[in-house]
Amino acid sequence: MDNKISLFTKIRYLPVKYKILIAIGLLTVISLLYIKSNMNDKKVSDFSGNPQVSPTINKEITINSTEYKRPNTNQAFLINRFNSLPNMIGYLWIGNKIIYATPNGIFDLWKNKQIVSDQIVNLLGTNPNIVYQKTNNTLMLKEVNTVQPVKIGSLIVNPKIDYIGQYILYSKNDFLWIKNLTSNLSSGAQIKISPNIKFDWIPSSQYLYTVDGDKLSVYDTNLKSIKEYKVTNNEDFVGLTSDLNHIITQNNEKINIKNIQNGETQTYNFTPNSTINSFILDESNILVIEKIKRDIYDLYDQYIWIINITNNSNKFLTNSLVIPNKINELIAPKINSDKTAILLSENNGKIWVISLLQSKLPIYNENGISFFTVDATRGNQ
Repeated sequence: MDNKISLFTKIRYLPVKYKILIAIGLLTVISLLYIKSNMNDKKVSDFSGNPQVSPTINKEITINSTEYKRPNTNQAFLINRFNSLPNMIGYLWIGNKIIYATPNGIFDLWKNKQIVSDQIVNLLGTNPNIVYQKTNNTLMLKEVNTVQPVKIGSLIVNPKIDYIGQYILYSKNDFLWIKNLTSNLSSGAQIKISPNIKFDWIPSSQYLYTVDGDKLSVYDTNLKSIKEYKVTNNEDFVGLTSDLNHIITQNNEKINIKNIQNGETQTYNFTPNSTINSFILDESNILVIEKIKRDIYDLYDQYIWIINITNNSNKFLTNSLVIPNKINELIAPKINSDKTAILLSENNGKIWVISLLQSKLPIYNENGISFFTVDATRGNQ
């Protein structure tokens, strides 16, 4: 105690300039301790530009995409372009390989090898089946390694293949039909539909849905009714999750994810006056392409996001600055089976692949897609 008083007394009688120096030193030490404490408390984001979202508290998330630029190389979700023939009308993953179609046929991306020589208007399928539609609305089935395609049916409209490639859903003569691709037999059941009805398979399930006005109906592969819901007329229906628990809609610059069980809605507000186009990638992820007009020029930028329905998180992947002729939103993006890459189409027909593995550059060879490690600090591996 005497030593402390003695030290205090000594400081008390020091000249003013020394007292000031001691005070500055003490403040510096306190500041450094405070900064260190804050740094330890902070969570490091898994990539640059990832908004921190509470999965339970936030019911509305606001995103201003113009604030996001492409992250640096060793943190980015990397994107690469592959040359394909022009006028592409669709693409799909067959295992690890990329298959695409133009009006003049179907091709393997590796050296643009032609698989089918025919007049094509639609391409869909899943491993190992390629399903394509000819200009006369005849639907054909072909496996990659087979020589001759097999006819599925004629006068078919808006065909949709399920996620395992077993069933084809289509409309014909104002009825909804299902055909088993393994037996090439049509289901005995059928549903009378209106001209404006929307229908598709629910991702990662063997259920399908129809949307007619505000009525959303779910059916099994025998076209037996499973559930019915009401949807809001002023919102565009995007899809239904495989567990039948979430309805996804969009309107203006908003994505709405409604939990059917508790009635809560999670809303993502994107940049004001932007337009969005959203696609369900799998049972839990939505890909959103946001289009924003520049203030000065009559030009647009596009920003690509993934929203995870399961944990209410969102990830910024990239923007169209790396895609010179912008993204073709008329061809739906496709995710591969192991969820490591997403296919995109450029307006002039080039294929782009976004890697979902950080710092991995997607590359393509005769065996299909693979990844090349990019490390800005240690060089490429």
